[in-house]
Amino acid sequence: MADIRRCFVLGISLVCVLALSTGCLVSPYTAQKKNDVPGLVAMAEDTEANLERVREPAVQALGELGTQEAKDALISWLENGAPPDLEEAVYRAAGATGDLRAVDPLLAALESIDRDKTEYEIEPGDQLKLWAVIDGLRGLVDPRVQKALLAELDAGHSEVIDDVNLSAALAAQGEAIAPELEKRLANADDKVFVPAAEALGDIYQAAGKQDRAAQLLKDKKTFRIYAGIITGDVVVDDQLVIDSLNSVGDAMMAQRLLNTGSAELEAAAKAWAAKHGYTIETWITP
Repeated sequence: MADIRRCFVLGISLVCVLALSTGCLVSPYTAQKKNDVPGLVAMAEDTEANLERVREPAVQALGELGTQEAKDALISWLENGAPPDLEEAVYRAAGATGDLRAVDPLLAALESIDRDKTEYEIEPGDQLKLWAVIDGLRGLVDPRVQKALLAELDAGHSEVIDDVNLSAALAAQGEAIAPELEKRLANADDKVFVPAAEALGDIYQAAGKQDRAAQLLKDKKTFRIYAGIITGDVVVDDQLVIDSLNSVGDAMMAQRLLNTGSAELEAAAKAWAAKHGYTIETWITP
């Protein structure tokens, strides 16, 4: 019996030690379940607590709660300065609430980055900041946000932000941004047309306007919508993509079709390349 008691006490001790060593991992979750905004704010501001296990999850929890009290806390940090090491987390969480009060502070943060530089020249710290701000803007539907996102697209910063991240932020703006994105399909730079096409694919698929994507395939200025079709963002018949390649497509389109994993599209790409004297290579490892 004494051995059982000792094992029990030892087990409880180990649990306590584990809880302390992990920085009370469950605390942000527990506070979130209780809608304890002051508790989450206190955790985020406790610079002695573990950053990854306590402080960042506390900020994320505030964004997920989305109550007026949680929004007010996040907006206050945006306007007056985030707790140490939590700037990027606050950008993301504040934007995730959809509170339009976050627009101006996030755009100000964006303006503080020297975005005239190419993606290769932007400092690593600014790259992380840029990524976080774009993540935050993703949750905010507003004409000012649309303008800022299009500027990032035009600057060719999709490699810094990640084209999936940028296209998702653009797509979140909905059909209102579609005409501007269609204009970007005329740009042969894949840092521009790929995120634009992927965003349009998401927008038209969600709106049930797959026919619009199919129509864009036919035009020399907009055929690059294919980049949002071959990734599955919008569903269009493969034959329409092949017809586009053969009528208005280019070598980059053929190259991308060769790497879709679709036997029909790959065969069409090889035939187009042979006919036009291009050498294209697969990126897919057998």
